[in-house]
Amino acid sequence: MKTSRPPVSILLLAEDSISTQECLNTVRPTLGSEDKILVLIGHDNTKISAELEKLSWLKTVRQATNSSIPDFFGAALHECSTELVIFLSPNTIVPPRWIADLTDALRTGAAAGPCITGTLEVPTAQAVPDAPKTFDSRSEFRSFARKHRQTNESHATLPLPPLSLHPSCVLTRRAETEQAHAIVSRHPEKIKTRDNYVTALVAALTQQPTENQNTRHSTTKDTGKKHEARRSLVLANKVLLLLLVPGTHLSLGPSKKKTDSSILLSACMIVKDEFDNLPDCFASLDRLVDEVVVYDTGSVDRSIGVCKLAGAHVVKGKWEDDFSKARNAALDLCKGEWILHIDADEVIECNKRRLRGLLESPIAPDGFLMPIRNLGSESGDQYGLYTEHRALRIFRRERAQWTGSLHEQVIARKGQPDLRVGQIGEAWIVHTGYRPDTIEALNKQERNLRLAQTSADKDDKNIQNILNLARSLAFAGKQAEALTQYKRAVENTDSSFCLRSAYKGIIETSLALGKPKDGLPVIEKLREISAQQGMANYLEGVIWLNLEDPDRALDCFAQIEERVGDEDCAYPSVLATIQRGAAMAAAKRWDESVEAYLEAAENSGTELAVWAALAHSCRQAGHSMDKAAGLVPEDRTTAVMAQLIPAPASDAEEFLKALWEQRPKNSGVLAGIVKLCPMLDLEHVFEWTARLRISGADTHCPLITRANNLGAPADERIRAAALAAGAFHDKRAEESLRHSAPLIAETDFPSVLWQINELAPALLGPFVFAAATTPHRMFSLALALEEFGANEQAETLMTHVYENAGDDKELVLQAQEWIYSAPDPDPAPVPDPAPVRNILVQGS
Repeated sequence: MKTSRPPVSILLLAEDSISTQECLNTVRPTLGSEDKILVLIGHDNTKISAELEKLSWLKTVRQATNSSIPDFFGAALHECSTELVIFLSPNTIVPPRWIADLTDALRTGAAAGPCITGTLEVPTAQAVPDAPKTFDSRSEFRSFARKHRQTNESHATLPLPPLSLHPSCVLTRRAETEQAHAIVSRHPEKIKTRDNYVTALVAALTQQPTENQNTRHSTTKDTGKKHEARRSLVLANKVLLLLLVPGTHLSLGPSKKKTDSSILLSACMIVKDEFDNLPDCFASLDRLVDEVVVYDTGSVDRSIGVCKLAGAHVVKGKWEDDFSKARNAALDLCKGEWILHIDADEVIECNKRRLRGLLESPIAPDGFLMPIRNLGSESGDQYGLYTEHRALRIFRRERAQWTGSLHEQVIARKGQPDLRVGQIGEAWIVHTGYRPDTIEALNKQERNLRLAQTSADKDDKNIQNILNLARSLAFAGKQAEALTQYKRAVENTDSSFCLRSAYKGIIETSLALGKPKDGLPVIEKLREISAQQGMANYLEGVIWLNLEDPDRALDCFAQIEERVGDEDCAYPSVLATIQRGAAMAAAKRWDESVEAYLEAAENSGTELAVWAALAHSCRQAGHSMDKAAGLVPEDRTTAVMAQLIPAPASDAEEFLKALWEQRPKNSGVLAGIVKLCPMLDLEHVFEWTARLRISGADTHCPLITRANNLGAPADERIRAAALAAGAFHDKRAEESLRHSAPLIAETDFPSVLWQINELAPALLGPFVFAAATTPHRMFSLALALEEFGANEQAETLMTHVYENAGDDKELVLQAQEWIYSAPDPDPAPVPDPAPVRNILVQGS
């Protein structure tokens, strides 16, 4: 059976004969031609061993006597030849597309599996919402599965805490699994059963401790890494995978409903078409909130299904171009004492137990300001991984509500006193909605600009409306119009908070417009009203860097002590490190530039565009790129390569060599090679082809890629094909050559024929056949072949010209003259056309 999904190796631990055979009977029809199934047999299970070894379509792996569970699984992993590995319980029956659903769910994570209802300690069936009971036969299961798929198409991919992934079915990547296996094998005495092993393996994959380990969760200040870690575990609820546990009934939903009076914290959300973002958001809310209330404003994707599956209370509403109206509609449905305002493209990061304890305090204020880290930038600037500001995101339900159609604010309810507001230090919200890919997908620029313009038209004296319009214009790339609105804001307010926002906007839009000098007078005004000078120092440094005065820029960056911000918002501190590296490079202080960029790369992962600059400084300083390559996260190699490809080819290639030596089979490196090679000369492309083939990655041939590159000159593509055929006997080369041959200019025939003869003589016939598309081109080819010394082939082609030139009398005469001037003493008036037919047939 052919499949479009990647092949998998399935590790099945055999138990009793009946359940193992039943599982194998349901698994076998789902296998593709490249899939493998390995049945792991315990050393004392001799009866089932004899039965299974008769089956030619699977492979058995026997446990050695006195071998530990980790060693047993390690031997099985050694037998796997595919990138993806599935650990499967024998007490299961599976539906037809279960493997494809799991591979789709895996995405960029470390492990995937189906949803469950119980804990790891309780033998429970895999949860599907409407399953009435366990199943005793395949036919009963298949009947239910078919009906379930028809009525529950909204089932989607949801994340759960790592320990909620039942070990009955886990999909992982083999390379990552082998690393996790090494961790698990350090304490084999703790692994008593298969479930213990798979649970510990998943915990190692996701860098999460298991419940019985006396270890603490590691923490990191790197928001980007923590955000990515949340994607490390996904589960495929589309996978109907049911444990055949006698007497066990299936159920789904909260174990015990809370009464209204006991609901401490409600998550309040408005949602529209957020299918991709909701899993991360819900994962961050797990074990923090008591209820999730979703007001859907018209989703047409599977968002509603995801919300319901997660247990949220969903109300179908409508969008009326007013954020506060939609939020207040959701607020009216909440029952919690406290409200957490969060959006689908956000996640909350905090100590959940500590935060709930803070809300239970009798002396807590009416609301809490929280740091909001925007990955990407709403203002449209190019300088930040994120901007950080504080907003009132947690408040007492009975005391507050929203106002404002865009960038809505939390205010006291009508008739109540102003809110008493405190701050939360060790909790923040990460917002991904301003990433370029998200902006493009959801068309946020157009929506925000429309709402901001509407609000400004209603009340053009309101300073918040003016600032919102300015931000939205900058967000949409209309920097000149944004600058006008920021200046207008300055003229209409004396609030220090609003002035700081306007001054920063003027400076950033001036930089974006290529007028950095215009920002210098504004810097002084920003300094005058700012108690914290980090933002002013940073922006002034960027201005001087753009004015090609790196020394003054470095003076400004040196004054930034820690926080790159002021009282209201901040950039990540690593951003100043990158700009310092750029200033060092501009001053040609290459060693110091390398040092700064290395520090930035170590602290920013792949979120900031630092890697191309680092590669350039390393090459200019004459430094090895080994250390830089070693800082690239293994699972983010592709993202780094995306930054390097636009860089000068010499910089990118040297960095790629260092990466290749450290991780030759990484898919990101292979992708980088394929992308980079069109920019290199053929000598270097040939070298990369040799490296790939030596490593066994001959499927990815840079020479063939160059030969098929329609943007490259035709003669260069021909040389690439000839190199691939002559040096590596690549059968794809001939087809590539046939596509390029008709594009070769007639004047280039002699040189191209010579090169093909030198590199791959076997391609001469196919080239001539493909290049001879018209009588005129045949005539030129014949002359080139004569010059080349292939007189017989030249005469054959010229004869064909003579026969097929048709109404082109001049060409017929030229061909005839050539034929009669050949060194044959008695040439025939019409030479035998058979030879030309032969060469053309051979060429085809």
